[in-house]
Amino acid sequence: MKGITAFFADRDRYHYMIALGLVFGLLAGVFGVWGVLSSDDGVLRLKFRTVAAPDDGWKVLFEDDFDGAENTAPADHWLPDLGHHTVSPLGGQGPMNFGTTEIARMTDERANLALDGGGNLAITPRRGETGEWTSARINSEQVFKAADGGQVAFEAKIQMPQVTGEKALGYWPAFWLLNQEQRLHPEAENWPSGGEIDIVETVNGINLAHTTLHCGVKGGGDQGGPCNEHNGRGVSTECAPVSCQGGPHVYRLEFDRRTDAEELRWYLDGKLVHRLGRDEAPDGADGDQWRQAWDNLNGGEGFFVILNVAMGGDMPRGNGGDVSPATEPGHPMLVDYVKVMARGAGAPDEDVATDDADEDAPTTSPSPSASPSEKPADSPSDKPSHSPKPSPSASDGSKAPWTPVLVQAESYSDQSGVRTDLSQDIGGTEYIGWLADGDWVRYDKVDFGPEGPKKLIARVSSGGGDKAGGRIEIRLDSPDAAPLATVPVSDTGGWEDWEDVTASLPSTSGLHTVYLKFASPQPEEFLNVNWFILLP
Repeated sequence: MKGITAFFADRDRYHYMIALGLVFGLLAGVFGVWGVLSSDDGVLRLKFRTVAAPDDGWKVLFEDDFDGAENTAPADHWLPDLGHHTVSPLGGQGPMNFGTTEIARMTDERANLALDGGGNLAITPRRGETGEWTSARINSEQVFKAADGGQVAFEAKIQMPQVTGEKALGYWPAFWLLNQEQRLHPEAENWPSGGEIDIVETVNGINLAHTTLHCGVKGGGDQGGPCNEHNGRGVSTECAPVSCQGGPHVYRLEFDRRTDAEELRWYLDGKLVHRLGRDEAPDGADGDQWRQAWDNLNGGEGFFVILNVAMGGDMPRGNGGDVSPATEPGHPMLVDYVKVMARGAGAPDEDVATDDADEDAPTTSPSPSASPSEKPADSPSDKPSHSPKPSPSASDGSKAPWTPVLVQAESYSDQSGVRTDLSQDIGGTEYIGWLADGDWVRYDKVDFGPEGPKKLIARVSSGGGDKAGGRIEIRLDSPDAAPLATVPVSDTGGWEDWEDVTASLPSTSGLHTVYLKFASPQPEEFLNVNWFILLP
């Protein structure tokens, strides 16, 4: 301080002007401001003006900051899914439980889907008195596509459900994209040929942001195609310094088609964490198949945005847990804003007004776009898969509400004619196989919950071709009882090409011994079973 005082001591006005000029230059360079001196009345006055940030070319196509009164519905440019499957505007219906064996019934009720009055959209899973889980899943009405020679970016600021440990088992919040063809024709069950891009998913309250591309063909093992389905091509990145569940984070995807070397880039809080390129086939992928699958992403009308919180299903089980009596309902995913932008070819000249902009979602935000030489912070790898944990029981000794039961096929109490092996299906658990006419397995103390109709979904595979025809007979309490239901099965395309088959069950309650008996007109082995689940 003495040095500064000494500098100005005995200095005339010109020295002061020089010093002020240096200060103004520093402000202009660091803070983007500049000043004007005026002295009309003989007194020097300084006026500051901000310098507009340079236009990086991004133009807003869609934006929602979820401002609105507490406990009101989001804007009508979001379309809710209702029930346990998608319904096309053309009338077609998608697979039950959205093809993932998740258990929550999707609603548009304010308990599950509402603005919180603080500038967020809240998607909240609930569990009713009967044990039924409900949640919400909404889709953007608008569809977005990266033009040849342009870019499109999808961004959201999200607080994942603030729940961890056993209370978080089965939670599966996500911000993702699906090809419009899947919305128009879900009955075709052609997922993931048009592409699914998961900008972020978290499961079981674990501090990992999963970012994944699904493409090509569905299957398992050698049938998984260039995207190694069902796992997809993705990475898992820790949120830091605050966990994904501990605070909000910004998740972003860029689809860059400015050159023939097209890329997908995923960002977490502005940091590049994953990238895939059209001309860089991942390890194990056939180059021609990879490029064809990539080009399919550019086909059709484009992608729509999905926000949802699923409960239970393939991915939570594949990462070590599932909904259990200890799972605690009522923890929302909070979405601060969603924004879609474009630049280059196909971008509008000006921002397209959708909703009032939020301070946290600036209309022209700086782009974190990577240069071609930039590398992700984490090397790409497939999502981890682990054997499921046993479901914990209620901690207070009271009777917990019924939770739909998933039974791993290899956990039988007794069997005849059955062998086991390690599955290449998602989850990496064992399966029972080499099943032929007359073989059976027994499962003791399977809980059917309260009275009411149920459905059984079984995960099966078969590579028997014309000899693959057969059925699974579901019998209760005695191998000689009349079948409660019968599930026909046929060739799925390969012994590691897993599919779900469903049977409707009449009203059944309480604990039962379940026999699965396998029947076929052919003597050859015709079936593998990975697991089955009971759902309300």
